[in-house]
Amino acid sequence: MSTKRFLILFFSLFFVLSYVSFSYARGIKIAVIDMQQIMQQSNIGKTTISKLKEKYKNLQEKLNQQAKKVQQARQEFEKKAPLLSKEAKQKEAQKISNMIRDLQAQQQNYQMEMRQAEQEAMKPIFAKLRKLIQKIGREKGYAIILEKNMPGVYYVSPRVDITKMIIKELNKETSKKTKK
Repeated sequence: MSTKRFLILFFSLFFVLSYVSFSYARGIKIAVIDMQQIMQQSNIGKTTISKLKEKYKNLQEKLNQQAKKVQQARQEFEKKAPLLSKEAKQKEAQKISNMIRDLQAQQQNYQMEMRQAEQEAMKPIFAKLRKLIQKIGREKGYAIILEKNMPGVYYVSPRVDITKMIIKELNKETSKKTKK
């Protein structure tokens, strides 16, 4: 087979395959959603975020009270330090050091508690969202629905963003369940 024939056959095959894959790709419907926007704008997301913020505020107040006690103990120590013996200074410094360590440990415990509370609060919402997104995907004929803030997604046309539709449907679904 001559080189000319081979090139003609190769390019013909290339154009046919390109046309077939382009035609197939035009029929595929793709959509994106913004989970952060869904959580911030849906009724269930707003309620959950509000509850989590309240819990965070309460824990933060407890930490602030404990930090205030540590600060007061430091100030008292600084005032009394010149009058104290070496042993008393060491004892008082150790007491403040223990208070600081306890404060740091409490802060870590509260952070872990908040992460667990967030995970527990979000788990049922994400389960509802997953079912809703799958349902809409099947009904509207989407081949794939992506999270638009995920790595690898660099551009999203507003035409394929169905976030507002998801929020609307989620609000409908959750309001039906609360009315029952």
